[in-house]
Amino acid sequence: MSPRPPQAMVFPKGDRSAPRTLLIRNPTEKEIVLKLVPSCSRAISIPCPCLMLKPRKYAEVKVTFNPELSERDWRTHHLSVYARAVHPYNVGKLRMWLKGSAVSRRQLVTQLALSLEAIRFSAQEVIVDLPGGAQMWESVTRATPAIDDSDTFTCLPIDGDTQTAVVPAPEELEQAKRTVLEPEPCCWLLGPLLDMLFPPLEPGRGASQMDFQPCAGYASRQPEEEPRDQQA
Repeated sequence: MSPRPPQAMVFPKGDRSAPRTLLIRNPTEKEIVLKLVPSCSRAISIPCPCLMLKPRKYAEVKVTFNPELSERDWRTHHLSVYARAVHPYNVGKLRMWLKGSAVSRRQLVTQLALSLEAIRFSAQEVIVDLPGGAQMWESVTRATPAIDDSDTFTCLPIDGDTQTAVVPAPEELEQAKRTVLEPEPCCWLLGPLLDMLFPPLEPGRGASQMDFQPCAGYASRQPEEEPRDQQA
C-alpha cells in the first residue's frame, strides 16, 4: 500500500511565473495511464494532461499557476490526478476515458490544492507515488479470453487443511464398527418373558425330552383328583 499522497502545491507569491514540478512515480508492476484535470485550464497550465507510466518509471510535469487569469477566487483552485491500470480487456475504454471528461472518485490518486504563500523558499517538487487513492482493479462483466487459467493446479484445495485433524487409532475404529453392526434387542421387556415361557432347546436334547414347567397359576386351576377308594 502506497503512503498517503500530498494534498497541496505551494507557489511563491512574489514570483507567480515560477513553475513547480509534479513528480509522479509508478512503483508498481503495472502500466498506468494518468489524467491531470485542473480546476481552471486558464489559470493552471500543464504541458501534457494525459500520459502513461511504465512499471518502475516516473514522469515530471511542470505546473504553472497564474491566479490573475482565473475568473473566481484563486483559493478554490486545485489540480486533480486520476489513474487507471492498463489491462488487455480495458484498452479500448482507456482511449475513450483519456479523450473524454468522465472521471470517478475511485480513480482519484490525489487532489492538490494550489496556494500562494509569501515565503522565501517553497518546495520545488511535489512527489506523488501511485496508485495513491486510486483503485488498480476493475470489474469484468463479460468473458475475458486473455486471462490464462492454466496455472490453476497451483491453487490451494478447499480441503487442504484436513490433514491436520486428529486421526483416530485403528483399535478405536474397529470398536466403533462393532458397536454399530451389533443388533440391539427390539423389545427389552418381551424378550426375557418369551425366554421364560419357551426356553431355548438345548443341544442334543429333543423337544420330547424337555421338562415343560407350567406357567404360574396354571396348576392351581387344575381340578383335584378324587381318592381312588371313593371312585371304587
